[in-house]
Amino acid sequence: MTSVHSHIDVAPVSDQDRLLARTSRARLAHFLTPPTNSVRLRIDDIGKSGESVELPASALYHLSRILDEIADGHNVSVVPQRAEISTQKAADYLNVSRPYLIGLIDSGEIPCRKVGNRRRVLFTDVEAYRQRSDKARLEALAELSAQAQELNMGY
Repeated sequence: MTSVHSHIDVAPVSDQDRLLARTSRARLAHFLTPPTNSVRLRIDDIGKSGESVELPASALYHLSRILDEIADGHNVSVVPQRAEISTQKAADYLNVSRPYLIGLIDSGEIPCRKVGNRRRVLFTDVEAYRQRSDKARLEALAELSAQAQELNMGY
């Protein structure tokens, strides 16, 4: 089982990185459809002859998502779906406090396993909780919006 134990600090995304990411993402957009099995990526470095690398088409999709985040000024971390993470990293990912996350674990909302006296959670379980939570939030918002419209509250 893959485990993520350390956090890699990265420098803030520069304005130049954001602009290059935005431009690159726009140029990659037309390669994302129709899907193919693989793509060939040519890498040219100043002063060196270019090389091409064959990549799975799914890697191009993930690369475009990474470029989207960089273009928005966000740093990016890649976490394998089966990675185990600490409760603090899970809380950071969900943007909640660690005690709140422990409450979610204790109530059975997010499963965990114990390693010594420490809890570890699967990233997939944390992501599944986030998706359930987002869905419930959107449903509640839609219901409140519908009620506000029925009551002519101007929303």
